[in-house]
Amino acid sequence: MSELDGEGFDLQRRFARSGDSAALVQLLQNYGPTLLAYLRLRLGDAAERAFVATVEQVVDKPYSGQSAQFIPWLLGFAARIEPVPSGDRGAEALWLAVQAGQDVHDIAAILGLSVPVTRVAIVRAIARSTHPAGQP
Repeated sequence: MSELDGEGFDLQRRFARSGDSAALVQLLQNYGPTLLAYLRLRLGDAAERAFVATVEQVVDKPYSGQSAQFIPWLLGFAARIEPVPSGDRGAEALWLAVQAGQDVHDIAAILGLSVPVTRVAIVRAIARSTHPAGQP
């Protein structure tokens, strides 16, 4: 677990238990940009609304000890907020790997997919990005 992951859990617990507004501000500064970027990928124009809904759930639900890292735990909430509107799970998985630095096991957990399905989705997304439709 990275130092920032440990800090994320600490900040989330402090706010959920005592309403520490400084903890919430720091939590949003540290993780808000990643969360919003992920939601924009998934939901486009609905991202801001989903961002607020995700933050509300995260700050109201103290960490339960089921995840070792904060980012996968946070993005897991975001993945359940709204369905992907005819979205591309491969592009989403690839973004989580490249932009959020998640490994395939965390990505699978975030998206609710098996590890093999996640791997295939990432490989297909890479293939599509390097060979757009209609090109060899």
